Parts: sequence; C-alpha cells; structure tokens
Amino acid sequence: MVAEETVLDLQDCVVLALEKNFVVRSNRFNYEKQQQWVRSNVGQFDPELSLHYSKASEEALTLPDASISNTSRNLSSGVSVSGNTLLGTRYSLGVNNYSNRDQEQGILSMASTPSAYVQVIQPLMRGGLRNEARTALKVSKKSLEVENWRFKSVVIDTVLDVVAAYADLYFASKQLEISINNRDLAAQLLKDNKKRVSMGYQAESDIILAESRSTQRQEAVFQAEVYLHTQENLVKQLISDEMLELLDREIAIVDLPSFPEERPAVAQDFPMALEENPFFQMAQLGLSIQELILMQEQFDLLPSLDLTLRYDTQGLGSDSDAGWRSLKDRDGEGWYGGLELSLPIPNRSNRAQHAIAKIETRQKELELERVQQAVLLQLDNAAFRLKKAWDRMVSSQHNRELAERSLRAEEKKLKAGRSTSFFVLDQQQRVANAQLQEIRSKVDYFKSLSVYHKERGTLLDVYAVQLPLVQASQ
Repeated sequence: MVAEETVLDLQDCVVLALEKNFVVRSNRFNYEKQQQWVRSNVGQFDPELSLHYSKASEEALTLPDASISNTSRNLSSGVSVSGNTLLGTRYSLGVNNYSNRDQEQGILSMASTPSAYVQVIQPLMRGGLRNEARTALKVSKKSLEVENWRFKSVVIDTVLDVVAAYADLYFASKQLEISINNRDLAAQLLKDNKKRVSMGYQAESDIILAESRSTQRQEAVFQAEVYLHTQENLVKQLISDEMLELLDREIAIVDLPSFPEERPAVAQDFPMALEENPFFQMAQLGLSIQELILMQEQFDLLPSLDLTLRYDTQGLGSDSDAGWRSLKDRDGEGWYGGLELSLPIPNRSNRAQHAIAKIETRQKELELERVQQAVLLQLDNAAFRLKKAWDRMVSSQHNRELAERSLRAEEKKLKAGRSTSFFVLDQQQRVANAQLQEIRSKVDYFKSLSVYHKERGTLLDVYAVQLPLVQASQ
C-alpha cells in the first residue's frame, strides 16, 4: 500500500498543533475548570428560596366513655428569601401564615395569623466590606488570569516544539539527501576506476577501496533513513490526534522560512520580555493573590460588630381573608435595631494566621524578583547563543565552499594521473561532512532564533497565533 503524502510548511504545522495537539487540548480544560471555580464563588451570593408547609390535627378524649371532647386542626405555611451580598450584608425576608381551627364542646372557633418580616444584619468591622466570600471571589478571578497565562505558556512551548521538530525533520531530509549523493559519488568513482583499471591507468586496489567506501556510505544512508522516519513521527505526534491512520501518511516538508541576521538588544527587549513572559506574569498574579489574602487576614483581626435591623408586621382574623386584610392594614407592627460586639481574647489563632500570611507575602515578593532575574538571564543567554549560531552558520558555509573547491581540484588531479582514489574519496567525505555541518548550523540558528523570540515574547506574533485559544473549546 502506497502511503499518502502530505506537504506541509511550518505555518501549517503550527496551526495543526494548536488545533489537534493532545497537550494543548488537555490544558484547555484547566482554564474551563477555573472558570467554573469563579462561577462557584459568584454563587455564594445567590439568594436562597425556602418554602415550608405543615398540617397537624389533634383530638382530646374525656373519661369515662373516651368520647372526643375537642379537636384542633393547625395549618402552617410560608416562603422566605435569604442571602449575602458583596458588602457582607446578610438579609432575609419572608411571609408566614398560621391557621387554627378549634372545636370544643360543640363550639367552633377559627383564627388566621399571617405575618411578614424583613431582617438585615450588616457587619461593621470584621466580615463587612472585606469579607471572606468577596475575597474568595477576587482570588478565583485572579486565578483565572493565572490559568490563562499558564495556558499561554503551554501554547508557546508547543509552538517552539513544533518549530524545533520541523527544523530537525528538515535536517533529517537533507542528511538523507547528502548521504545518498555521497554514496552515489563513491559508486560513480568505482565505475570510473573499473574503466581506468581495464585500460591500465590505475591499480586494482583502487577498485577495492572505492567499493569499500560505497558500502560504508550505504550504511550511512540506512541510518539517515531511520533518523528521518523518527523525526517524521515526532512531527506527527505534535500536529495530529489520529492513531493508526498516521502510519499510512507521510509528511513532506518545504524549505525552512528565510531569516535575516537578527541583532538582539537585551536591554531594549527586556521590558517586553517581562510583559509577555507567562512565568513572570503568573508570579505577579501570585503576589496579588497573596496580598488579597493578607488583607483579609488583617480584617479578621478586628472584632465583630454587627448591626441588626428587623421589621415585623402581623395580622389577625377569624378567617384567612380577614387575617390578610389585617396584615395589609399593618394592625400589628414591630421593629428592632441593635448592635452586637464580639471580641476574641487574646485572638492568637487569627494573629498567627496573619503572621503566616505576611511571611508568605514576602516569599511571593522574593519569588517575583527571582523570576524577573531569570527572565533577564534567559534572554541574555538566548541572545548570546543566537549571535554565535549566526557566526557558526557563516563559518560553516565558508568551510563547505572550501571543501567543494578542494574536491574539484582533487578530481582534476585524479584525471591527470597525479592523485589516487583515496584522496578523492576522502575529499568527497569532507564535502559531505561540510554540507551536513552547514545544514546543521542553519537549523541550529533557526532554532536559536525561535528560542530568542520565545524569551523576548514575540514567538506567537511570528506565527500569527491569537489567544485565548481556550474559547474554541467552550
């Protein structure tokens, strides 16, 4: 069965990876989970609706005949709404109705007692404006930002992996091409030597040497084919979510994108690197979260001082209609207002929690400084490697040109009878090695350039990647 061939450039591979890569797809769910945590914390402020209904009946017996002397039937029902607000306010309001029907010694009496109430409790110190539920909501929103930057880090690493794998696949294809050409050169020299030996121009040992080198170079072709297959599977792993179908598909790539010499300026690029670096941004957000927690712990040191306001109204009537009319006319009203102070002594638990929060805040500050330093040094390392990779690429190109000139000169000497196959074969191998070195230096420079773009924060811009990609899975 002939394998299906797919031609892909680097941009195609990046697009496929962000759509199909298992790591990227899996990390999208982390963002979605954090969104649900935010939703859960918002739900703490949802009002709660309560309904109740009860019915009771009671009969009293008298002696000596155990006859029923009186009966009582009660019906109770009500509805209430309660909840909390962002300001820490606890509220509740409701309406209840109690109906009673008594029959004693044949005399029937009925009463309906509806009531309504509104109650508000506002913490004035601890648990007020800076309450735990509100802090938890702010922390969860900050954590959502952290998860967004973490996902961006995964995307950046995936793009960098694709760039490196594509570049290595390009090198593997060129290595196979050079190995085949080098083998064919030895085979051609063997053929030419046989002609020269038959004409008496060369010794028979040249045939043996050329044949030996041709066999050795065939081994290099086998190794290059294995390396190419391995690199092709690595690219497949990064850009596809298929299973067995991958085995029936071959990937053909085009040349690497053109790239000019990059002259990195570390001091100039450092501010942008900080702004776009996911780990620095996550460290900043981590410090912000810890500062929220510290502020909450400071408020928890305060005593509790709660203001309570309550309003009640009650109606009374011989039946339900009369009772509700009485309630509407507010025949029975009452209200309450009061303050309640609670002061823990000596408050060691909260003081200890506050001290721990201060220590953890200082740790987060030091972690932010450490990450900032790491970003600078990583940017500087990437810039230095990029400079040296360019110098190596220029040097390897010059070395390849010299090797090719030496080979042409040696071939001319062989034709003139002033050289042997040994020197020609040696120069052929030198040319092949120089060609491989040039391709490797080109690939290494391209990979170093991508790493510098990553450290500078421009890698996603280079490949036109738009975030947040998490929206695609919602």
